Amino acid sequence: MAGVQVRSLNRSTGYSREVATDHSGYYTLPSMPIGSYAVAVQGEGLPRRRKASN
Repeated sequence: MAGVQVRSLNRSTGYSREVATDHSGYYTLPSMPIGSYAVAVQGEGLPRRRKASN
């Protein structure tokens, strides 16, 4: 799905970044600092989903 918002959050440092998926539904978050992140996706017609790394 195009235009889905993807947000990453490092809970330890507060660093976050938000991007949107492209026309094919892909996204990239280049040059992210090393760490554990929670990733949330949200888009029209989608329930909000979150996934945290360990």
